[in-house]
Amino acid sequence: MTDYELTKLEENAIQIINEKDLVYQNELYKLIDCSSGHGSKIARKLAEKELIIRDKDESGKYILKRADKDPKDLNYNLLMSGNMLSPFIGEDEVDIHSDRFTKWLMNLPDKK
Repeated sequence: MTDYELTKLEENAIQIINEKDLVYQNELYKLIDCSSGHGSKIARKLAEKELIIRDKDESGKYILKRADKDPKDLNYNLLMSGNMLSPFIGEDEVDIHSDRFTKWLMNLPDKK
């Protein structure tokens, strides 16, 4: 995400768009209970921050879609320790006393 702090209406808009996968912009303001102008402003702002995708359909109406990130664009650096992936990935519980966790922990870079 970004350093951008969301308002309650913006959070509601993102939640609705993510749940429905696609929402027409002219319906959004009704769903989040605000004016059409405010709904348009929210849609533009969320699209600028790349939190949603805002496109036009064939008729020229704005459609709002979830902004799923392409896996190749994701940054996994925070999960890495040297060339080892965090043992917390894909595990329900991690034994913090295990050799696997200790090796991963010992490979973390020294941040001075």
